[in-house]
Amino acid sequence: MITVDEIYSCLQQEESPVIEFKRDWYWSDNTPSQELARQWGELQKDLISLCNAYIGYCGVNRYLIVGFSETERKIHSLDLSAIKKLKDLKAFKKELIAKLEKLVKNPPLNLEIETVLIEGQTLLVFKIPSPTSITELKNELQTKTITIMSGIIVVRKGQDEDSVRAASPEETSELIAQFSSYKDALAKQKPKQDAKRDRSIKNTVDLYIDKNRSLSIDEGYPVIVKDWGENVLFEVFKLKQQFSPPTYFLYIHEHAAQNKTYEYIQKNKLIETNATQIILTERPLDL
Repeated sequence: MITVDEIYSCLQQEESPVIEFKRDWYWSDNTPSQELARQWGELQKDLISLCNAYIGYCGVNRYLIVGFSETERKIHSLDLSAIKKLKDLKAFKKELIAKLEKLVKNPPLNLEIETVLIEGQTLLVFKIPSPTSITELKNELQTKTITIMSGIIVVRKGQDEDSVRAASPEETSELIAQFSSYKDALAKQKPKQDAKRDRSIKNTVDLYIDKNRSLSIDEGYPVIVKDWGENVLFEVFKLKQQFSPPTYFLYIHEHAAQNKTYEYIQKNKLIETNATQIILTERPLDL
């Protein structure tokens, strides 16, 4: 999940090998088809170059933030409903990932795309958790201004800290070495004892919504409570559907005191009586 705090922190910085700002979206619904293809290429170029970033940035998350002007240091709120492709971000992400898979080796399959509200203004944020390998073009890429040939490694370090260009053989070798070292370091990290504490059913709910497009998450949900002192540990998602009663997804953590957790949910009226409930647990319920 992309947080307000991390994006607010990005907005205080300048563009860099790992941060790119765009005042406006790449195209509108009136963009001619030939130009639209180039703008798609421009978006892909920005994301691919962020993946590689530059030497010294392995292990750092990358961000493309749309709706912020670096020169004005000002947010220009986006109206996603005015751009057909962005009305359904899940469908847009699937299409974008499919294009990247055809275009590059090692595409960012863990790419996150979310809207973030800051000071009442809507930003569209692309977050790429640091890759563990170099991202190389395996097909030609046509952008707004240039054609980039297959086999090229694009990086974000030219005359300016954030300008995109082809990496030199020496830079490519160093990037490969640094990504390899970062990957090895991740593999050697011991799993934390409390790693399961951050488990979430969001992906499960998203998959359910993907198969039931008439559903959406209701306002005010999910409700996530992680009170480790009382062992009240759960997530509730309320899915609404026009002209039909809601469906609730309830996840009770394996370390939860189930009676306490259920009493909390009832006391705070988080689930309507007699509503459809899908309960997910990691051990049998003892209620």
